[in-house]
Amino acid sequence: MPLDERFTKNERLRKEKEFKKVFNCGKKKRDKSFTVFSVSSPDKKVGIVISRYIKGSIIRNKLKRRLRDIFRKNKNCFNGETIVIAYPGAEKLTYSEIKNDVLKLISLSKSK
Repeated sequence: MPLDERFTKNERLRKEKEFKKVFNCGKKKRDKSFTVFSVSSPDKKVGIVISRYIKGSIIRNKLKRRLRDIFRKNKNCFNGETIVIAYPGAEKLTYSEIKNDVLKLISLSKSK
């Protein structure tokens, strides 16, 4: 795996205060299955939140793995600190549909 496709601890939002900062100060974009909050920052970090209304831990974990993979392979599209929230219905989407939806929301949050 190339070095730039790793998902290190420094690229994760891990602390409650980091999440609160992005939730309170971030730009919010939403579609049917996802909400993206983003704050401009020199660091590229991502936090992933999966709704508990998506039943089954296996399904939730699979969705988290897919979202982390999208971040790893498209770091240049992310700006600053970003939180991606997945809602029920997201688990039924294919990988490419998830990728298109998330990257579209991120590009919208960059432009405005």
